[in-house]
Amino acid sequence: MNQLLMVFVKDSNKYPVKTRLKVSIGKKKSIWIYNQILNKTLKVIENLKVDIAVFHYKSILSKNPFKNLSKWNKVQIGKNLGEKISNAFDWGFQNGYKKIIIIGSDLWELNEDLICKGFFELNKNEVVIGPSIDGGYYLLGLNKKMPKLFQGIKWGTKSVLSQTINLLDNRPFILPELNDIDTYQDLIANKSLLKLYKNNFK
Repeated sequence: MNQLLMVFVKDSNKYPVKTRLKVSIGKKKSIWIYNQILNKTLKVIENLKVDIAVFHYKSILSKNPFKNLSKWNKVQIGKNLGEKISNAFDWGFQNGYKKIIIIGSDLWELNEDLICKGFFELNKNEVVIGPSIDGGYYLLGLNKKMPKLFQGIKWGTKSVLSQTINLLDNRPFILPELNDIDTYQDLIANKSLLKLYKNNFK
């Protein structure tokens, strides 16, 4: 097995999650939303024929839903998101993986086919990117180390994707654009999640 999927997650019982969404709907509801997406992410990846490494924020989840699925459970290391992602890729390549994809846990629209397509395209592309509507990316795939992709990026801004692409020597393969869940407007745009939310908080 030379393919690795890395998933970045947070423990909503210990650390703030969906802070922008929390402004609109409150802490309890934003945590509920995050956990719905986390559980859906688990279902999306559970049948993939790749190794899975879950990178936990500061500490491994107290109730880790990935424990029977992930080959590796690691803690994110770095001062900012760029360092954490870069260090995760370094670890993956050092462990002998040839194709590595990283995703977060805030994308309701993510599906198994997109991840499989990402791994397939790494056969002929050095970089695969899944762009998000907010100007970032929900998926990044590499088939070799590229530390420069994580340097000088203004993380959390609308220019993350464009800055990343500008650092590349060759054009990446671009997957379909999707909408991650960061704000109440994002929630409204994801009809099926919005329906679950309204049904749960009548």
